[in-house]
Amino acid sequence: AEVAACLRMLGVRSVRLITNNPAKAEGLTRSGLVVEERVPLPTSAHARSMGYLRTKERRLAHLAPAGDPLPDGIQPVTDVTPLLGEVRTPFDRPYVVLKYAQTLDGRIATRTGDARWISGEPERRMSHALRAACDAVLVGIGTVLTDDPLLTVRMVPGVSPTRVVLDRRLRIPPEAKVLGEGASTVVVTSTGADAARVQDLRRSGVGVIAVGPTEGGLDLEQTLRSLRARGVRTLLVEGGARVITSFLRSGSVDRLIVSLAPTIIGAGTAAVGDLGVTRMMQAVRLPDASVHRVGPDLVVAGSLHRGTSSAETERAPDVSGVA
Repeated sequence: AEVAACLRMLGVRSVRLITNNPAKAEGLTRSGLVVEERVPLPTSAHARSMGYLRTKERRLAHLAPAGDPLPDGIQPVTDVTPLLGEVRTPFDRPYVVLKYAQTLDGRIATRTGDARWISGEPERRMSHALRAACDAVLVGIGTVLTDDPLLTVRMVPGVSPTRVVLDRRLRIPPEAKVLGEGASTVVVTSTGADAARVQDLRRSGVGVIAVGPTEGGLDLEQTLRSLRARGVRTLLVEGGARVITSFLRSGSVDRLIVSLAPTIIGAGTAAVGDLGVTRMMQAVRLPDASVHRVGPDLVVAGSLHRGTSSAETERAPDVSGVA
């Protein structure tokens, strides 16, 4: 009523109201103002706000505050909740979402390393919505050296996550885009990394986490604990191939999202390396998998279950961050 009174004092008799809440429009109408149109204002929902937005939609009849439903296609603001599943953050590490795009024959790059673009623009927009929904996005140094990605949110409205790079030997170039503006960056390196280089990164505003080395890589369990201690509750892992393989081998992936492009390239970089599977009953499975059509691509999402044989296979060494 107070808002309506103020508007009438200003000579306003009709409004075009930007809100997801129908009660606001009804209140102005009861106060004698004409609501010519109600325009909803959706947002790219973060994993931390999804419950809140769902409650507003369910109990207060707000109109799609998290964006249009995923099955209807990827719009500028899209609800990616069906892809993320039920986010339950463990107490000692982030909720880990592993996402990558591959061709029909399982490649994430050609034999020369070219990966732009495997998927179509609608799928890439979906990937940016996933970034906006998570606290941090992680890649290995191989991806940084090959693709020089920004790892920010650009194709949808939303806040960019913290960028995490696994870099055992601190090979990241000072001019790498991931060290630039647009989001904070954390480099995870070995406890034996060059101290002067560590100080250079920290002076430039880059966070550095030092974890124990493993055979050819970094201690992934320690990495995840350190990120959780820094407040990272949801972690989106985007690759490359050795990081994908390392996370799947570690058993720390909660959710897998794989985009399948209707493309075949033959020789190239396989998305997933050796997981130590010798029998089908040991395979990684997605028992609750869902399939979504996103432009020309198919997106498969589900929670992971790792089968075992009667004799549990020995966990392979962690190779994260090697490239």
